[in-house]
Amino acid sequence: MRRWLLAGLAMLAGCGEPRSVFVVVEAKDPAFTVFTPAPPNMSETLLRRIVAESAEPGKARVILWDELQSVAQDEAGRVIQRADYPATSYGAAIACLMRKSPGPWGITWNGGIALTRNDYDHARRTFESRPAAGADALTAPASHLTPLGCP
Repeated sequence: MRRWLLAGLAMLAGCGEPRSVFVVVEAKDPAFTVFTPAPPNMSETLLRRIVAESAEPGKARVILWDELQSVAQDEAGRVIQRADYPATSYGAAIACLMRKSPGPWGITWNGGIALTRNDYDHARRTFESRPAAGADALTAPASHLTPLGCP
């Protein structure tokens, strides 16, 4: 239930230019960190209550949209354990992706970017097995950045 509640926030947030004021950053899984925009008309009080009730304590927080780029870059430094895609600017990438499509978007343990359930499941599997670098085309940043026109 917890996992789907935050994903539901992304569906309510819609697409296009950021209309949301807040983003939920969830780092409960060691294989990835997830960034989910809040619905545009949701109050900060309600959002913080939803996050407090649905997320594991200390594993999720609410940030302002304006903080997204720097927080995503910081989270990349925390979650990435093997940098398979060192040329990726994760702060700019996540901000661009969230402007184009609400996500939820994730940064994976090896520097990949996740969107679909398959991406997140793949990140968990590869985190557990730690395959050789370069064997992870599914979450390669270009597989999400290029189709949406992000750098």
